[in-house]
Amino acid sequence: MRTGGHLAVERMGDKLQGVRLLGDPAKPEHETFVVLFPGGHVEISRLDDGAYWAHVGCNRKGTIGYDPFKTAGEIVDGRIDTLSDGVQDLTATDHVALRIKPAAGPEQEH
Repeated sequence: MRTGGHLAVERMGDKLQGVRLLGDPAKPEHETFVVLFPGGHVEISRLDDGAYWAHVGCNRKGTIGYDPFKTAGEIVDGRIDTLSDGVQDLTATDHVALRIKPAAGPEQEH
C-alpha cells in the first residue's frame, strides 16, 4: 500500500466531511496533512513519538509562510476553550500551534 493510500474524504454528518488520520504504523500516512482555504491553512504534522502538531495560520503579509500569490487573510475572531476561566483575544494572532498526543489508556471516540 502506498503512503496515505487509505485516506479518503468521508461524510461525518449532514454538513460535515473530513479525513480520519489513524496514526497506525500498519497504514502509513504522510508526515504532514494540509488543508488550504482562501486566506489560510490548517496543517497537521505527525511526530515520531505519536504526537501531532496542529497548526492554523492565515496568509498575512509579514508572517512566516506568507505567499503573495495566495488570497491574503486575517483573523477577525477566535477563541480558546479551556477547562479554567479565561478568554484571550486572538485577533492579533496570525498562527496558532498545538502539540497533541493521544492519551494513554482506552481510546474514546467522540
